[in-house]
Amino acid sequence: MAKFGVLALDTKGFDKMVAALSPENRKPGMEKAMLAGAQVIQSGIRRNFSRIRPGSSLGAAIWVEVFPSGEGAVVRRFYVKGGMGSAFSKDGPFYRSYILNFFEKGAQNRQTKGRGVKYRGKVMNRGSIPAYNFFSKGFSSSRNKAFKQMERIMLQEIAKQARK
Repeated sequence: MAKFGVLALDTKGFDKMVAALSPENRKPGMEKAMLAGAQVIQSGIRRNFSRIRPGSSLGAAIWVEVFPSGEGAVVRRFYVKGGMGSAFSKDGPFYRSYILNFFEKGAQNRQTKGRGVKYRGKVMNRGSIPAYNFFSKGFSSSRNKAFKQMERIMLQEIAKQARK
């Protein structure tokens, strides 16, 4: 499974709506529509994640980025090894966000040899995690709603331009 969801529009109607906007209104309108659609998908993925891990703050690490051109958006699992600010501290929501990859894809049972005086040489079970596919299922379930939201916003932008 992909580690991010890309909103790619291949509908003929959406292209016509974008073409109906003047060049100065096209980019702001597209950015607004892409952000709204991506946020619908983000909330669907977060809702799906909260079903498997109720009360977890890791859902905050499901991130939205709109392309600088305004012609697309990405919803992805945020990953950080360290950083600055309270969001990246050990108590922050993003510090352990790499775990989202294990919840999505799963992990097979593995063992490692222990270190230190007490555990040196002992084989230690690290366990396994089943694949929950929360990201891909959340993306699929909210995709159509996101497209409808984007279409609604583009129609509003066309109407706003017509009123000027």
